[in-house]
Amino acid sequence: HLEGFGLEVLIARDGESGLERAQYAQPDLILLDVLMPEMDGFETCRQLKADETARDIPVVFMTVLSGTADKVKGFQLGAVDYITKPFQHEEVLARVTTHLRLRELTGRLEHRVRERTQELATANQHLQQKVTEHERMEKALRESEELFRVTVENISDPVFITDDDGRFTFVCRNVLHTL
Repeated sequence: HLEGFGLEVLIARDGESGLERAQYAQPDLILLDVLMPEMDGFETCRQLKADETARDIPVVFMTVLSGTADKVKGFQLGAVDYITKPFQHEEVLARVTTHLRLRELTGRLEHRVRERTQELATANQHLQQKVTEHERMEKALRESEELFRVTVENISDPVFITDDDGRFTFVCRNVLHTL
């Protein structure tokens, strides 16, 4: 039914082959039955979510088990949805396309967050360089001011500075002693 709407479908007959297919095919979504031979869907989901390469693939349980405890267990294991049989094909298609769209939007958002984080890291690095340069310039200014102060205080000639109107803006102490 899903292939009729342009979706590519890979089928695995049991949990072990499902895990293998998820690792090499990296599907956009996994529809998983709870009742499977060898390894049940709950264990398959647990292993998918433990695998770093598959943990972000959305899992939708599609099963005949309709008890609340089974549904809760599925969600606790990391499933994004739980559809019970019998189901309507239109509902399954709607849920599948919704989860595929959510995954696409989540991927875009994560990509934008990574881009923005990099932009902010670059801006932060630039600001840190500016702060370091500013601190270096302040230190050089303080050292220059200290050198000026020591020089003026120890010079025997009077030193003073006036503004454009002839007002004194700086007078060294030895000028005051000569007045």
